[in-house]
Amino acid sequence: MASNAQKCFICIYFNLTKMKHLRKNTLGDPSTVEQIFTKVSLEIWCCRYWCLREWECNETAFPYWRIYWNKNEGGVISYQEKTIEIQKGKAYILPPHTSFRTHITGGIKKTKGMNVVGREIRHEDREYLLLDKHILHLFIHFNLGVPYDYINPDVFEIPLGKNQLMQLENLAHLLKSTSVAPKKNQEFETGHNFLIQSIILGILSDLPEKIWKTTALDNRISNVIHLIENNIDYNFTNSELAQQCHMATNSLIRLFKEEKGIAVQKYIRERKMARAHTLLEHTEHSIETIAEMMGYANRYHFSRVFRQVTTNTPAQVRKDSVLKMERSEVFV
Repeated sequence: MASNAQKCFICIYFNLTKMKHLRKNTLGDPSTVEQIFTKVSLEIWCCRYWCLREWECNETAFPYWRIYWNKNEGGVISYQEKTIEIQKGKAYILPPHTSFRTHITGGIKKTKGMNVVGREIRHEDREYLLLDKHILHLFIHFNLGVPYDYINPDVFEIPLGKNQLMQLENLAHLLKSTSVAPKKNQEFETGHNFLIQSIILGILSDLPEKIWKTTALDNRISNVIHLIENNIDYNFTNSELAQQCHMATNSLIRLFKEEKGIAVQKYIRERKMARAHTLLEHTEHSIETIAEMMGYANRYHFSRVFRQVTTNTPAQVRKDSVLKMERSEVFV
């Protein structure tokens, strides 16, 4: 039978052991239930507030997300058999690679290509004077990274709550009041960056949960994709990728095709070209520089592959990305 001293020692030992166990598992979180959060690599390419006199895009698809919010009615988005008249009380979100069409009600419709005419709304403009011949168009382009840039194409209408509408009104005012001269950089304060990110994430959170189910991948393939995305300038071989995820090369090739429906090297090539497409539209990097950033020794090889994948040349994509500017008339 244990003495009182032995009982005391056992009790202290048990309590110390229990405390050590709790300290080991909590690490600042008092719960023993593990929580798994999604990592999102939000990369914003542009956030603009423009007045558009013409907005004709036909069967246009881009490798990045788009959010549209118009301050007045008159804009129309078409996708497959759907025709959506844009309303001020809604935001419209288009996942990457969604092939869509847009036009302004009553405008001249083109059968192909793009015809977008407009300019940035400036702080001296009186918006009510623009409403007769323009739509006031706020748009944000961004990527979320793998695997969230790979949901099925569609156009989603998101009814906006009072706070979301207020955020968008504030953002439109911010963009208008901080407009700068062409060729100058527009820098946002930290709080303004958080406002833009909050708007994006708030609208994304209202998308149907089922759309994200298409992004589920085998962990090994997910790791390979992250490796490719984080080293887009490197030309991985199949064996190098297989070694990184501790698989036989043939097993990786087979599993990747099953999970993604595309061969590994074709996927790498298409991701490089999608990234290059975005850089051509949203940066002033030369084609030579972008070719180097994608791991190509010269622009000629890069341009040939780019055309094979996208059916356009890099020069054509850059040319088409430039809006036709209205004459510099101020509406006051």
